[in-house]
Amino acid sequence: MAKIDLNFALSQVLEIAFYKRDEITTDLMCCEISISSDPPGQVLFFHEEMPNWQELIDRVSELPDFDMKWYEKVVQPPFQEQRTIAYRTKDCYPVPASKRKLALLLRAAAVAAIDVIAAVTKATNDARRNKHDKRRMGKLA
Repeated sequence: MAKIDLNFALSQVLEIAFYKRDEITTDLMCCEISISSDPPGQVLFFHEEMPNWQELIDRVSELPDFDMKWYEKVVQPPFQEQRTIAYRTKDCYPVPASKRKLALLLRAAAVAAIDVIAAVTKATNDARRNKHDKRRMGKLA
């Protein structure tokens, strides 16, 4: 399994949320880190089964006013999400879960649209190249 990419500055962190995800027989501890980025609204997702999870926790624990009791708030009761905000900058306003999901869906749709545009552009360029090559071959024959 790939290591967690910790390639973000602590100064970029806007909000850190921890919660559990019900995995039928166990709970999976998860973390969402909202960072200031371009485009805005980037949320990084991590979970406890990822390599260097503890390194991530140690790193974000360095933030001022980070809630060191986040684990106790999330762990009980079992099989319930128990979302808690462990850190929020003073410049960050809370985003309702419904809008957070919408933002993630919109971002996914934008990425998919960019992929489609890139594929269409490549196909168009290939067609132009083929047409140009056929014309050139016709003149040479």
